[in-house]
Amino acid sequence: MKIRIVLWGIGKVYNSLINLLRFYFELGQIEIVGITAQDLPECKALDNFKVLNSEEVQTLDYDYLIVMSDEYFEQIKSMAMRELHIPRRKIVSYHILEIPYFDFIKYDLIRKSKISIVSNNCWGGVLYNTLGMQCMSPFKNVSFSPYDYIKILSDLRHYLSVDPVWTGRKEMDGNQNREVPMLKLDDVYIKCNHDPDAETAIQNWKRRREKFNWDNILVEMYAEEREVEKAFGKVSEQFSKRVCFVPYATDEEYSIQLPLMSGQTKFYEAVISNARIEKNAFVYHLLDMIDGHKNCRILKD
Repeated sequence: MKIRIVLWGIGKVYNSLINLLRFYFELGQIEIVGITAQDLPECKALDNFKVLNSEEVQTLDYDYLIVMSDEYFEQIKSMAMRELHIPRRKIVSYHILEIPYFDFIKYDLIRKSKISIVSNNCWGGVLYNTLGMQCMSPFKNVSFSPYDYIKILSDLRHYLSVDPVWTGRKEMDGNQNREVPMLKLDDVYIKCNHDPDAETAIQNWKRRREKFNWDNILVEMYAEEREVEKAFGKVSEQFSKRVCFVPYATDEEYSIQLPLMSGQTKFYEAVISNARIEKNAFVYHLLDMIDGHKNCRILKD
């Protein structure tokens, strides 16, 4: 099975990635059905790929439109959706190609599986962004105390069946140096790290909850204490896909050790950095981990 791709953009990013794209082409994973851009050269083909105008793109059958630009990504995305009627789910950034051990076939299967990520901090939302995937979970831009989160995992269906309410108070977020709204979900608390007010936070939780896919769930947690790690291990046995990140050596089959790198002073920084493919992002195979496998990168002394 080949993934059919249209490329949008023929500038610096395209030139820097053409060898990599040809590699996936030679592997038989992709078929580049055409290239388009706002300013097209007077030619019918570039690097043996067909050059397309916008009308031709509309008539094609393809899986993904890869935008080869950072600066103009939002502009191209809006134009593609508004003028060419391309579904948002087909539009992705070239940054997916920067994921170590990236595999187009595996990536396509993960996208189509519509995975819902349950996370005790921003890791899930960051991962959706890294993968250019639609968020299928209310566990985005929120965080929980370790034992409130474990309580949620113990009865996830219940906690996703009740509506959050505002407690009437805010709590200081030391990472952002500002107060953020606190919601109550039955008997647990949600810290809304990135929402400006409680009303917005409640609306976002409800909207994202409606997309939750009960047939494909990945539960994640980061823990800095073995007691919390083991509690997560016990309560997460019901889920086929689970991972716990810890800062120490561990023998638990569901856990992955993440060392802090230079410039990182708090463990959550290492956790988020891996999800963004930044510093300390050499520990695990991201696509395999999402698919429920604990495949770590090869490190040798």
